[in-house]
Amino acid sequence: MPKIPMYQKIYEDVLASIRTGEASPGDRIDSEDSLAEKYGVSRITTKKALSLLGEEGYIIRKPGKGSFVADSASVAAVDRKVKDTVRKKLGFIIDYVGNSFALNLFNQISLQGTETGYDMLISVSHASQEVEMRAIDAMKQSGCNGIILVPVLREFYNQEIIRSIADHYPILTIDRELAGLPSPCVSTDHRKASAELTAYLIQREHKHIAFFHTRPNVSKSEGLRASGYHDMMVQHALSDTASIFTPTVHFGTHLLPFAAGIASPDSEAQQKIAQIEAEILTFFDANPHVTAVVCCTHPMAYLTYTLLMRMGKSIPADISIVCFDEMEQIQRTVHFTHFHQNEIGIAQHALQLMGTLISDGVTTENAANIFVPGSIVEGNTVRAISE
Repeated sequence: MPKIPMYQKIYEDVLASIRTGEASPGDRIDSEDSLAEKYGVSRITTKKALSLLGEEGYIIRKPGKGSFVADSASVAAVDRKVKDTVRKKLGFIIDYVGNSFALNLFNQISLQGTETGYDMLISVSHASQEVEMRAIDAMKQSGCNGIILVPVLREFYNQEIIRSIADHYPILTIDRELAGLPSPCVSTDHRKASAELTAYLIQREHKHIAFFHTRPNVSKSEGLRASGYHDMMVQHALSDTASIFTPTVHFGTHLLPFAAGIASPDSEAQQKIAQIEAEILTFFDANPHVTAVVCCTHPMAYLTYTLLMRMGKSIPADISIVCFDEMEQIQRTVHFTHFHQNEIGIAQHALQLMGTLISDGVTTENAANIFVPGSIVEGNTVRAISE
């Protein structure tokens, strides 16, 4: 560890004596000569230390008489001023920025965090737990007061998350709850949102509504969205007509540019897209009565749309499609009716909650999860059966 300058050491030692009460208001501080002899430095060094203490209001410098401790009120006021002007560091780690929700969230956290007064340290883990673990460790080592995290979810959490929470280090997550760990989460109520999307279709007289997952190993948020769909189908006595599609490979955001024809896929991507397309076509062949689909993500909605069009179906005349969020860069001529997550509100609540964890001493164990309401945005992919 590098040595601090001697003037700073003298400054901190004198300040410590004032704060502990060893040097009381009105007491005379050692002279520049005495301090120079005590620390083995020149008068230039001790003068710099005492001048800094004087400028900050901790001592009063009287030419020809010496330096004296300021009164208690003055010292307390300076302490408050220094505390208020020290900017806290805040870490933000997100797994990817490949869709509109993630990109808008990235922008809002970084913008609002800076406006709130934090020095922001930001990292993208690219869905790698190893990168995520290194980023958490580096941010803690650099003095971050807390970390907001969009975690990489695998079968097990990375050890740095578990270790940090066990040490009562302020960590909160966005969008994905860390089940079993005492860490608060700020997110959309995925179950309620999916129920609202499903109800939107039911209100337009759809009864044969399918739900499309994006991956074989369903994430917690996808599971909640499926539960919301199921809740609404049961509530309206439509469970017998419910059907759920789950692909054998993950159709993630990274595959969407290839499926949309705006990028050339490699052989592996081509194989995955071809497999998922075949599985979707098989699903519709086996479920010809489906009139509407709730897609868990916009990428899956777009792929479903292009396949149905290729099958000679008209959207929404033959089949209606709704989804979560929407990627503006892939909209082209289709604008999906979708549930829009409130990234601005999520960022605001996350930063407010982090403030209580850092400044008010609230522990993660005692901080409750926060659900931020979103809204349904109407597009051109839904019609009522009676139309």
